[in-house]
Amino acid sequence: MAQAAGLVQYDSITDDSEETENHVPADESTATDPQASTDDTPKEKVHPDKRSSRKYAIPIAELTTEMAKLLRDVKVFFTKDINLERKGSPISPSTWTKANERILCYLGFCRDTLHYKDISPDLFLRTRLLERDEVIHCVDMQTERFDMARSQSAKARESRNLLSIALFVLIPPSRGQEIRTLRIAPSADREHVQGLNSLVLNSDGTLMFRFEDYKTYGSHGVDVTNLPEDHRLNVIIREYLDKYRDILLDAADDGTTNNFLLLTDKGKPFSGPAFSTHMKSVFYHLTGVSVNLHLLRSSFVTYCYGDSQCTDAMKDSLASALRHTRKQAQLTYDRRNSSEKKSLAVSLASELAENTIESLSAQPSDRNAGLDKGSWVALTVEGSTLANPNILLARIQNLMPGRKASVLWFKATAEKGL
Repeated sequence: MAQAAGLVQYDSITDDSEETENHVPADESTATDPQASTDDTPKEKVHPDKRSSRKYAIPIAELTTEMAKLLRDVKVFFTKDINLERKGSPISPSTWTKANERILCYLGFCRDTLHYKDISPDLFLRTRLLERDEVIHCVDMQTERFDMARSQSAKARESRNLLSIALFVLIPPSRGQEIRTLRIAPSADREHVQGLNSLVLNSDGTLMFRFEDYKTYGSHGVDVTNLPEDHRLNVIIREYLDKYRDILLDAADDGTTNNFLLLTDKGKPFSGPAFSTHMKSVFYHLTGVSVNLHLLRSSFVTYCYGDSQCTDAMKDSLASALRHTRKQAQLTYDRRNSSEKKSLAVSLASELAENTIESLSAQPSDRNAGLDKGSWVALTVEGSTLANPNILLARIQNLMPGRKASVLWFKATAEKGL
């Protein structure tokens, strides 16, 4: 198996005797060309990487060793006749080729469109920690889904989904229970939501999240977060409330109303399990990963703690936004491994060392500061070597600015071969 710099060649995956590199399914060759069976003209071999017409497909040669091994193992699992783990008959090699091409399309889409940094087998895990960049990108992808929706009911659902994501992305992510129980409260009607979690609509266009029913309320009390009028989340919320929430509310089969911010397709408030399932579904359709809401908080803290700009004051602010103590926020949500936690210190040490070295290099050396008029010095002539030394003795006559000196006299002290 040919390998180079962590990459493997195509034959490491398709090494079955039933498949060759120039294998072309019947529906792509003779099935569409009646002359193909009688034409003796030599056919040019087409590399599998060039056969795919799918623009996202990642070339097999660019797969990492781990990913190539995974695909090879999957192929063996589905195509071999004898497999004690699989129930049912094996699939044909041609069927696997088509399935493999779609897998490569998915990997290429993740790398080139979603800009995933690590194309590894972990991409196929249904539940994993999403990088913060991936989470943020979901807002743009869901915005596209909203823009493409045609009917008003579809737009209402996509607007609700966009708001659901934005509430965990555009501000520090709260717990799922805190978000799903948010109630709408005009600024003049706040007494009806006392003791509850509410979204206060201020008359000046600003918004206020007011949390009074959450896990750590006993130690933190009422928690308030304000959003200015031009904040992107404010814009998303206002559009949802002005145009689409009533469409969802009208879908209620019993004609009842409520003041909850987020509603199901039937116009009802979400239950705890229903909201968790809903959010997993939304993120799964965008990323291929079934996201636990708890992991969104972990993703946020892990990203912030790994930033060189995350000062002690910033860590205190993060803990406050998550409604935790600083110690508990770090213990619960910081998912960096030991190496990642040390990376900032390593980078800082390297940066300090480089800056110090550059600073010292820019200053004149003081190693010969003890020299004075009349001092004897030894000088090597340019081109002098250990085998053929050329050393001169000199006596300093005068010291001049710029660390220069005039010498009184000099004398050769070594000959060739010494």
